[in-house]
Amino acid sequence: MSEITEQKQVFKKTVVGHKCDNCGAIENDYTVYEETWFNYSRAHSGWGNDSCESYKYFDVCSPACFLTLGMKDGMENLEGYDSAEIGDMPWKFFKKLAETVK
Repeated sequence: MSEITEQKQVFKKTVVGHKCDNCGAIENDYTVYEETWFNYSRAHSGWGNDSCESYKYFDVCSPACFLTLGMKDGMENLEGYDSAEIGDMPWKFFKKLAETVK
């Protein structure tokens, strides 16, 4: 029996850091990222295909970046949807929270 062999090189994608979606800060230490950063999603379940497309995930490095990016993105993409959520809270509640913290 004759074997035919081939040598192949495999590349693996590895996360080496995280970038804040609001201010652009970079964190390469995963422990710091896990302890101090916030990863959240936003979406709405309104009628139509755009509800599937409304799911988006963000990394932010601070509460200030969460509130700033959340308000900007929410006003552009969630306003008018009763079912909208950002960071696992109703959009309308998030807006009140952001306005209270100002």
